[in-house]
Amino acid sequence: MEYYFYLLIFLVPYLAISPWQKPLGVSNGVIFAFMVMLFVMWLLINKPVKLKWRSIGRVPLIIPLVIFFTVSMISLSKTVVTKGVNTIGLNNLQEIGYLVFVIVFYWAVVNFVDNRQKLVLSIQVFIAAAITASMYGLVRMFLYMLGSRYGEAYNWTVPRLAATAGEPQVFGSFIITILPLAVAVVLFKITALKTGWNYLAVPVLLLALIMTYSAGAWAGFGLAVGFLAVWLPYYNFRQAAAVFLI
Repeated sequence: MEYYFYLLIFLVPYLAISPWQKPLGVSNGVIFAFMVMLFVMWLLINKPVKLKWRSIGRVPLIIPLVIFFTVSMISLSKTVVTKGVNTIGLNNLQEIGYLVFVIVFYWAVVNFVDNRQKLVLSIQVFIAAAITASMYGLVRMFLYMLGSRYGEAYNWTVPRLAATAGEPQVFGSFIITILPLAVAVVLFKITALKTGWNYLAVPVLLLALIMTYSAGAWAGFGLAVGFLAVWLPYYNFRQAAAVFLI
């Protein structure tokens, strides 16, 4: 089941970030939710005693979840207050269902990744998945710019990279969940995560982020860079220079 978990991580840019798409006749969201619930059921059956909230250092991992859920509820409450309870329709109910799904998946990840080896491999798989999805989007966008019938891009004032998400803003939001992590892996002296993927990850993901032309994603990455700047004394500058030169 461990390899099944890594498969779930790898499929995030292909299923989870574009749940509305139906390349197989069934929405990606339904397929991914079904796969995740199978994993959750396996956890409940095989590890009922070990299931609990964990911490990184002194920070309980439930805190990010509480912040996420609180912000989501504030957003929903604002809609109700400004437009009235009658405006809540099927889309809002789907969003609530999605929030519940996110909580369950987050809980499953926190409980399954219970040692350093699993954490390292999970990060490596996530970075590899992001690189693959980004390169797919970049190749198809460049083919689109060359006039090839195999190309694909979001047609705007300029072609925008949408990749596996189908929407530039959505794919940009996905990129900023992994690009700061890829940069941190390179900048910090984390030998366990030093692989050949790291030298490819930063330039590819950064180019993909730029080509989405998503101002929100750019701003999010800017905030992440500002946060990373706080940890300047701990960086391995040789590794960083090598990656950014590539």
